[in-house]
Amino acid sequence: MNIPGTENQSPGSSQGDAQVPSSPNKTSIHGSDSNHREYKTLDRGIMVYRTIIGKGGFGTVHLGKVIRSGYMVAIKLQKTQEEEQSFKTEVHFYKQTRSWPGFPRMIHSCEDADHRAIALELVGDSLEDNFRYCGKKFSLKTILLLADQMITRVEFMHSKGYIHRDLKPDNFCVGHGTNDWWIYLIDFGNVKRYLDDNDVHIPEKHCGHVCGTVRYLSMNAHNGAEMSRRDDMMALFNIFMYFFHGSLPWQGNKHDSLATTIWRVYHLKKYATPKLLATCPKEFKAYYDTVDKYAHSERPDYDFLRSLFRSLAFKSGFTYDYKYDWTDAQKLAKEDGQQCKK
Repeated sequence: MNIPGTENQSPGSSQGDAQVPSSPNKTSIHGSDSNHREYKTLDRGIMVYRTIIGKGGFGTVHLGKVIRSGYMVAIKLQKTQEEEQSFKTEVHFYKQTRSWPGFPRMIHSCEDADHRAIALELVGDSLEDNFRYCGKKFSLKTILLLADQMITRVEFMHSKGYIHRDLKPDNFCVGHGTNDWWIYLIDFGNVKRYLDDNDVHIPEKHCGHVCGTVRYLSMNAHNGAEMSRRDDMMALFNIFMYFFHGSLPWQGNKHDSLATTIWRVYHLKKYATPKLLATCPKEFKAYYDTVDKYAHSERPDYDFLRSLFRSLAFKSGFTYDYKYDWTDAQKLAKEDGQQCKK
């Protein structure tokens, strides 16, 4: 089955490079330049607008523009007094991904007296944004379309010796224009090589701390185990459950201490996951059971995991046309807006 979005080739690029779309494609989404006020200018003539398009523990993501070419970009800003290790990790990682399909291209990174900055290829809304846009529920078809590409992105990252360690809907985004069906993986401040300098897998051990977003952590990660490829794949499973059910039983379980939150969510996951699976197609349980049995250093069978969802799509009569739940809704909203202007 030839399914777009799963090949190791970025659409629209013979070299696999993520292309930076021209300015009109971007300003049509975020408004014309006149709608944005300048915040600061980085070296190499990159303008940072005050328009914030994302936030996180790292700082803020601003809309920006390469002045000479007119290309619109996303700029991650972190104040210089903040801990810089995640910034260094992300910059180093982006330097490795220049020709990786489904990973935004880094345009530039720099630091001044106030901020550290990474200028990146501008992509579209996150899956979390689109999930909320659709009333916090995706159809089975949309979940299967997304799962195929999400598994492929993570597989490609793993094939290069890295694990993500913070997979969540906020860190998957759609493309723009003719690539609006394409799924990108972003935010690499927590990435880690699971292979040492001799390409030997890092050993299984108790590292005593938790990395990532508690809602999507694997049970192994909850226990403070050194994370590996299996933990990324289990995080994907928790994302699929979130999309299928609209929420997770352990959401909103925040306590005075992070340790208490982690302990509480761990036990909720342990007892609630079988109940979540009971109302899902059997392929989701097959995915869970397969990943749950992986050893620390075992390579996930990505082809098999994808095939589970592809067979479910075939049985359900779905086609891989990449018309997501939000596709028609956004098209109608755009048409309504045009009608109002008339």
